[in-house]
Amino acid sequence: MQRFKTITCIIPTGHALELLERLRTEHGVTSAYAHHARDVASHALHATGRGQTIADESEVVTVLVAEEDADRLFEQLYEMAGIGQPDGGLIFMERMLAARASAAPEA
Repeated sequence: MQRFKTITCIIPTGHALELLERLRTEHGVTSAYAHHARDVASHALHATGRGQTIADESEVVTVLVAEEDADRLFEQLYEMAGIGQPDGGLIFMERMLAARASAAPEA
């Protein structure tokens, strides 16, 4: 039985579609999707003691990949998504408990 991992990237808004296209064309990955996310945080201002609410928008890209390809693709996604840049985002990988390949329906 083939094992899989998921790689999740949380990146700045506006980059997910390009990343999905690069995954498809450069790496043949078709088991990926993206969605929009919003984080709301409250930060205290030291001078006044009053709080400020900050809303930050991001996109989340999730990729299902065969376990034997996961480390290589993780490194490539890190570079492609600009994770190492300031405010570049976050990336993590998880082991899947179960996954099964199935054919896509006819269009």
